[in-house]
Formats: sequence, C-alpha cells, structure tokens
Amino acid sequence: MKEVNDFLKQANTYFLATEDGDQPRVRPFGTINIFEGKLYIQTGKVKKVYRQIKANPKIEISATVGDQWIRVEATAVEDDRIEPKTSMLEAYPLSPENV
Repeated sequence: MKEVNDFLKQANTYFLATEDGDQPRVRPFGTINIFEGKLYIQTGKVKKVYRQIKANPKIEISATVGDQWIRVEATAVEDDRIEPKTSMLEAYPLSPENV
C-alpha cells in the first residue's frame, strides 16, 4: 500500500475512472492518503463522481511518473468518520476540497 501511495504522491496527479450508466468517466485527482492501513481518496458529496462511485463502487486509478506507470483496481468504500477526514486535511491543508 505504501508503494502505491508513494507513487501516486510522486505523480502529483492521478486519474480516477468510474462508470456513469454506459459511459466511462475519467478525471484527475490529487489527494491520496493512507489511514489505518487503507488508501483514501476524497471527493465532495455534491459531485457527479461521488454519485457514480455510490452507484458502482468499482474504480480504477492510473498515473505515470516518467516512463513508469501504475493502474490500481479497487472497490471504493465510503468512510464518513471524522478521523480519516482529519488525516486527509492534515496531509493536504491547502487542497481546494479542504477550503
């Protein structure tokens, strides 16, 4: 998990793929964090990506650093506790999602 986290942080921007009905959607993300041994991303509940993940939690993340690349398949699980939110805020205090 740490290797994936470190790679995605080094990439600075990674791409998250979701499904919107019969249409794939890919968008850039930047925040990534390990909390309690799990990889965390964040998005706002009012965003389309949130609704897409709720409808189908199977996601893929991809990123490149130089000539190296990574693709991660995952099933997203919502964690609405304050502790992971605090951890993400500490890791990204100036992130637009945290303002």
